[in-house]
Amino acid sequence: MGAFSTWALTPGQLARASVMGGVRRALRVGAALKRVQQEGGDAVAAASQALDGQLVLLAQGEISAVTVDEQGGFDRLQVTLRTDDGTLVHVLAVNENLIAYTEGSAAPLAAAPDALAWLTADGHPLSNSEIRPAGTQARSSHLGRRISLLGLPAAPILRTPTLAAGFAKVLAQLGYFGQAPQLKAG
Repeated sequence: MGAFSTWALTPGQLARASVMGGVRRALRVGAALKRVQQEGGDAVAAASQALDGQLVLLAQGEISAVTVDEQGGFDRLQVTLRTDDGTLVHVLAVNENLIAYTEGSAAPLAAAPDALAWLTADGHPLSNSEIRPAGTQARSSHLGRRISLLGLPAAPILRTPTLAAGFAKVLAQLGYFGQAPQLKAG
């Protein structure tokens, strides 16, 4: 089930101000992951194929830490992933994943407006609200869970100067003042 609302627009205005094909792509990914959940297989490969190879595998490993700070109606979350080779990857989110970086690296792995998402090996996407500690829990129930961090390059409309400046402002609030890298699939 989904919902869509916006101010009144003509079809032409909507086409110029929208990321086209998002619902169609979401349905394809959902169908591919449902097959993996029922029949098994490689969840990352299935999602990538459903997205015509546009998906980027940023990291795989176990969730080693989750911290959350609720401020001003927003959840500020940091998820730390310990990769198979022991490298730590940190993802910072304000409700949504905004930037991922490898500990000790000068540049981020990926950042908004590119999309960053979590996927379990058995084909279940996880939202940040599922990863964060629930209610009065001091620890996330997902600590130690194997997970993939995926990136999807942003649609060109999200890189227009006005929108790019908005993403840069949010990243600066997280302490990142550099140029956000652009994910390249393939």
